Amino acid sequence: MYKRQVQARAHQETARALAALSVAHEAVRRHTEVIERSAAAHDRFTELIGAGGGVTDLTTALVGLVGGWAVLTDAVGTRRSAHGIPPGEPVEAGAVDPLADTPLARTARASGRLTVEDMRYAVPVRAGPHHLGTLVGAASQLDDADWRIVERAAAVSALVLLFERDTEAARQRRVSDLVTDLLAGVLPSAEASRILRKEGLDPAVPVCVVAMRATAAPVSALVLAAAVAVGRSGIVGEAGRTAVALVADADPSAAAARLAARLRSFGEVTAAGVGPVAGMDGIPDAFGEARRTLDAMLALDRRGAVSYTHLRAHETVPDLVCRLLLEKKKNKIR
Repeated sequence: MYKRQVQARAHQETARALAALSVAHEAVRRHTEVIERSAAAHDRFTELIGAGGGVTDLTTALVGLVGGWAVLTDAVGTRRSAHGIPPGEPVEAGAVDPLADTPLARTARASGRLTVEDMRYAVPVRAGPHHLGTLVGAASQLDDADWRIVERAAAVSALVLLFERDTEAARQRRVSDLVTDLLAGVLPSAEASRILRKEGLDPAVPVCVVAMRATAAPVSALVLAAAVAVGRSGIVGEAGRTAVALVADADPSAAAARLAARLRSFGEVTAAGVGPVAGMDGIPDAFGEARRTLDAMLALDRRGAVSYTHLRAHETVPDLVCRLLLEKKKNKIR
């Protein structure tokens, strides 16, 4: 009798041990599967970059792995790439994306890690201390493997954006020197035209000169963000505390308004546009007018975007005072 009880107890203990071992084995199997899936995804992402792919290829691959949709925005909230069907109104690549400013995205940036709500996710795209953007999306499912895949996509996206930023920063230093020379009028027209063509701009196309200042950012950061905003349709530099954009556009008010809207992540951005200017020789005078307009707007505590032509055409009391200040300042300079 006693012997049978001992055997039964041993059998039960063995069964419990086998069950525990089975649970542990299943946990190890799932963990291994998570590691293998995320490692395979990382390899896929790096292969894409090694083959010359960019952030568009990364978001496409991410959606292919976890389903749903994905959107990558840069540090100022501009949409860089998207795949699938994101919610809300359509947003063109290069435009400010409301998805970068949702509570979920803000929470992810504040925490510095992946944040999940239902089937939607947001993860900051960072390289060391540098915030480079935000990856947001929704997945068909979000288990441990999918979380890791999203985090790997953000990590590889950070490398691409960092490389692009460093490349653009080097180009921007060269362009900023060019803008400084154009504003000062020290370059011969032929030399200026040659350099502009090299930068992908047609010197025969009239440009608007937009002078900008922000309340919450140094001018160097504003210049880099404005350069991204204008893309290949213009060039950006700085003059003292002022960021200056030369943009191929026929409407200085519209050009200033677009830039101010695109740069709103820097706080209140005040922009003054002048133009259009045909030829290199008119750029220094146009810049002087734009800077005086900007100074007058700030002196009167006006924010937003405007052009000197707009001030002359709309004689409200503040605009009239603004114009008189401008003309008084111009007469003193003369």
